[in-house]
Amino acid sequence: MKHNDEQDSRIEKMLHELPQIKDTKSKDDYYRLITNDSNQNSSGRPRWLFPGIASVIAVLILAVVVPFSYYSVKEGAIDQPQSAEQHNFKLEKSKSFSSGNDLSLKTNQESTAHELQSMVVEDISSNMKPLAAVDQSVQHIVPLTVVSEKNEREGSNINTEQLGLSENILENITISIDENEDKAQVTFPNNFSVSGNAMSTSIVNSIKWSVEPYNVEEISIQTEDGSQVSLGSYGKLSSLSVIEEGSFIFKVFKPSSSDTSFFVPVSIKNESTISTALKELKKDEKDPKVDSPLPPEVTVQSAHEEGNELIVELNHPESVDKQKMLTAIESILMTAQHFGYDRVEFENTSIGKLGPYELSKTVETPKGLNPVPAEE
Repeated sequence: MKHNDEQDSRIEKMLHELPQIKDTKSKDDYYRLITNDSNQNSSGRPRWLFPGIASVIAVLILAVVVPFSYYSVKEGAIDQPQSAEQHNFKLEKSKSFSSGNDLSLKTNQESTAHELQSMVVEDISSNMKPLAAVDQSVQHIVPLTVVSEKNEREGSNINTEQLGLSENILENITISIDENEDKAQVTFPNNFSVSGNAMSTSIVNSIKWSVEPYNVEEISIQTEDGSQVSLGSYGKLSSLSVIEEGSFIFKVFKPSSSDTSFFVPVSIKNESTISTALKELKKDEKDPKVDSPLPPEVTVQSAHEEGNELIVELNHPESVDKQKMLTAIESILMTAQHFGYDRVEFENTSIGKLGPYELSKTVETPKGLNPVPAEE
């Protein structure tokens, strides 16, 4: 405390010893000096300079900060912590798309907007009625499976013309199946008549494909009064032969007057093996309405049997439309069934669940083709 008092005394003494300074200028003199200095500064430096510099600096700051902010938001707030619920959702989503059993399939509007359409039936149940029609040019047989909502088989009708096919040429012909005896009885009207070889052939083949799902061994035909049936160039007949195993493959037919597609049998050489038959699926037909069921991305590499089971190796397609892939699989299944195989195992496909099939497992071959709803 004493030290501070002595220091204050010395400072006060020094201030008293300083010389006196007197200002002789008046207030008007100071005002003139200030005015002159302001005029000189205004004339020497443009007024827009400081605002312009400020604007440039602001633009530069925005150019750096805004993109960085946008990038951060777009990338999903990189440093923002996620809740456990969000993290689990992303993890499950990642798992669902990275599963080794899923095929990397292209997504298009047709496949995603609508449910995949199967073109076969696993078995012929009590509400199903096999039937065969012909196309409008009477060149192709189209096997159908009429499905009734009621638990009945008889009385299930269908308008084939609405499907883009010819009129039902079997409409007045009755087909009865004796599954215990593996026989089919076909009854024609007494006044039945047919003109032209093409129509006779279509009727005969339509009957054969109508009874084919039942695996009958004998087809008897007669008129209502028990007489033989006159079938044009075939002459008068009392029986028909059944479809020979391993003589057909199945390709896709598209009627010009309908958006619906059907599997149709395409005849091949009787001596063909299942391997050569599956390779035939890839070939184009002369008729532009009949397409290969295998898309360009899918190729059958090999096929071999193990008893009643067929092992089919594909080429591991990496990208293919789901509906097209389903059609390819079903054409292979149906062709295998026609060659006498009960099951098919697919190898080298990376396919898990596809439509009604779990293709990572052995698949039963179907029994019927082209399900269509009955007119109730």
